[in-house]
Amino acid sequence: MFILKQLKVLFMAFAVSKFALDASGYPDSPQSTNVPARANATQAAAQTSFEEYNNSELEVISIAKGRTPFLHTLINLGRWLNGGNYKDMGFNEKISTNFPTYKWKERDEANDIFQFNAIKTNADTSLTLVSTSGLYPGLVIRNIVTNEQMRIVSITSSTVIVVERAVGTVAAAAIAVGQGMQVLGSASTKGQASLAAFWVANQDRFNYFQKFLTTFTQDDFDNLAYKIKGGEDIIAEKTIQHALEIEKAMLFGQKKASTDPVTSKIYYTMEWVIENCKRGWTNDISSSLTRITLEEALANPLKYTKDGSYKKIVLCGTGVKSAISNLFEGRLQTSQIKDVDLTFESLRINQGEFIFIEHPLLDAQTGYNGIMFVIDPSFCKVVYPEGKDLIKNAGMNGKTRFVMNDAVNNFANTEASLVTYATLEASNSNAFAAIKVI
Repeated sequence: MFILKQLKVLFMAFAVSKFALDASGYPDSPQSTNVPARANATQAAAQTSFEEYNNSELEVISIAKGRTPFLHTLINLGRWLNGGNYKDMGFNEKISTNFPTYKWKERDEANDIFQFNAIKTNADTSLTLVSTSGLYPGLVIRNIVTNEQMRIVSITSSTVIVVERAVGTVAAAAIAVGQGMQVLGSASTKGQASLAAFWVANQDRFNYFQKFLTTFTQDDFDNLAYKIKGGEDIIAEKTIQHALEIEKAMLFGQKKASTDPVTSKIYYTMEWVIENCKRGWTNDISSSLTRITLEEALANPLKYTKDGSYKKIVLCGTGVKSAISNLFEGRLQTSQIKDVDLTFESLRINQGEFIFIEHPLLDAQTGYNGIMFVIDPSFCKVVYPEGKDLIKNAGMNGKTRFVMNDAVNNFANTEASLVTYATLEASNSNAFAAIKVI
């Protein structure tokens, strides 16, 4: 009996010593036991935990709010402006059947500031502009440098107008290249019932839907190792990664349709924040940063609003926020919208409210640490395509979904993907700005 006990102890010691532990204290390989674990049953349990989310729509922005400050602010601000409705952002969300090229019509507001493009004397009546688009006979215009007012008699070409000089109390004066000209309105003649037809033409705009995939797998060995987390934890980790990829595309994306050189299948990339803001108001006040120069720069995109909203989101590089705080000490206000879990600092300039969000991706490594990007939330929408779910045969849109890859799933391996089809619409770049601050 004693010998049997000794043999049992030796056997147990031998069994334990077979399994070396790594630096983290975990076994290097799956442990064997006298009663083998049922791998198929273990895997089936893991697959069941994944399948609970199969083809489910996930709110990746809310899950990864710390990693996606732009989308988290844009979407939740839209929800707040929409009465806190989580299911329908309304203000910042749109569903489209324009797939994969998303198209829309844009009608910008009429321009009222023009620029002279040739030297003229105080006697010249034929004046050269950079463009005459939007002008018509009967308008009174003003040289913003000399304060002389003129009245347009005719439009000669796309760059030349004929005017009456000194329409007003200020005498005619020489005109220099680069001087600005402001449109004051029409001064119609007696008996005139109408002017030349004038409208702001619709412009065709487009962006591409980009397909985002984050795929992950878990096999039976993972499930048998106690260091591997459960299905919900894995999904949560990968959802944050997926959301971060979308956030980067929303910031740095550039529009392109191309073909994969290996598979010969087409793919699309979308553009947004930085590229769109560069088409809006651009300014470099880094060498003359004062409260006045900053307020003047921020006032430009305020000229363009929609639905009476004067709220602007300002995405700040990592070096911008401190510079602004120094300039406007005491004027920055911290606000919180608890219903949609949104906290931000804001600054009122004229009638506008600027919501400042420091973005960790806009740093020295990406080259944008000293730049602020002004975005009007009323002119931008996250757009999802609308189609048909081939798995469930039910309606769906392009929002993030968790989908099982049933073609490869079996007792030994479980594979799933997070998939999102999305793009962005910025319907008036004049409401946006890119300003270099430091």
